[in-house]
Amino acid sequence: MMRSKYVLLMTALLGMSVLTQGCGQKEEASGETQKTEAVVEEEKAVEESTAKKAESPEGNEDAETVNDQKAVSDLPGEYVTDDGESGELIIEEDGSGYRILLTLYRLTEIEGSAEINPDNEAVLDWSGTDASGAPIKGTIEEQEEGCLLTVTDTSWEYLQNGDTYYFYSLDDAAIADEAFDEAFTDTYIYEDSNACAMTEGDVALAEKSLTEELPEGKSIEEMILNEIYARHGYRFEDPKLQAYFDGKQWYLDIGSYSSDLEEINESLNDFEKQNVEFLKK
Repeated sequence: MMRSKYVLLMTALLGMSVLTQGCGQKEEASGETQKTEAVVEEEKAVEESTAKKAESPEGNEDAETVNDQKAVSDLPGEYVTDDGESGELIIEEDGSGYRILLTLYRLTEIEGSAEINPDNEAVLDWSGTDASGAPIKGTIEEQEEGCLLTVTDTSWEYLQNGDTYYFYSLDDAAIADEAFDEAFTDTYIYEDSNACAMTEGDVALAEKSLTEELPEGKSIEEMILNEIYARHGYRFEDPKLQAYFDGKQWYLDIGSYSSDLEEINESLNDFEKQNVEFLKK
């Protein structure tokens, strides 16, 4: 009888052990399942967050920046300044790069090459040789009605690093006509310098009657004197003076020019020679 009770007791204990062990395994398996589901949910959340970021403006900032930039492929063409300096710019495609022909003043014609800026695809980097034979560099960037040319590296005394020039596209006839109308005029500072001897009163009246700004640092007497020379086709060494007279249609109509001042003086009539001496005083 005692043996039977012992066997029953051992059997009961063994059954409880099995049940306990099985219960632990079940809980462990359940924990692993929950852990797996949590990982899956987390990975899913990361994927959704990444997808939303890619679709949002902040996530696609680089793409928007690229789309906002203007393409230099639109730059080839002919351009002209509207500031009276008679500047011209021609940009042509040349293989994988570009070729430029730049005239800032009548004295300065630069033929060079250009390529796309590696850091900004909306900008052309150009280089050439200035009037003194020294290298010159700059940038060209497309604008709404033309392009902006900037000088970035020059040793020429008549230009400075940072000088900018706005060019209008000749493809737009209305803009081009307006630019030429503003740049070229037929007015004289003192029209009768070749027909009469000037007086102080004439100089004062000429200054009072001015309808345009004179080149910076130039007096009315200097400009009337230079105008006398210009009317005989003198080509000035000072690019600011040259640019001023390049903006006069009567000067462009002369057609033949000389940098020899002695030759110009010989072509003056008696009134002009007298006025030259008067204005030099």
